[in-house]
Amino acid sequence: MLIKRLKLIKNMSNNRLNRIGQHLNGSIHDKDVYIVSMARTATGSFNGSLSKYTACELGSIAIKGALNKISSKIIHKDNIDEVFFGNVMSANLGQAPARQAALLANINNKTPCTTIN
Repeated sequence: MLIKRLKLIKNMSNNRLNRIGQHLNGSIHDKDVYIVSMARTATGSFNGSLSKYTACELGSIAIKGALNKISSKIIHKDNIDEVFFGNVMSANLGQAPARQAALLANINNKTPCTTIN
């Protein structure tokens, strides 16, 4: 059962990558939206091992992790259209935590970024 499920997941991933490739070649309508990768940080605790990092630094690590999951041959980081960054308790992070995390992850500074609380 596990092998059958893994094959199904692999086929789904290959289909998704093929559709992305078609989109980049222009054979899919430009208004189609694809979420090609995601990542999250580990859950920390008060004054725990992650407390030395700001939320934006942790977010940049998650963004880099999401980018590592996809092949740069399929989507280069300069072709990312938008970044959505979820953050709870944004107090004391400064302005635009999504932008800060994206810039720390070396995403193009012209890429729109949205912080979701």
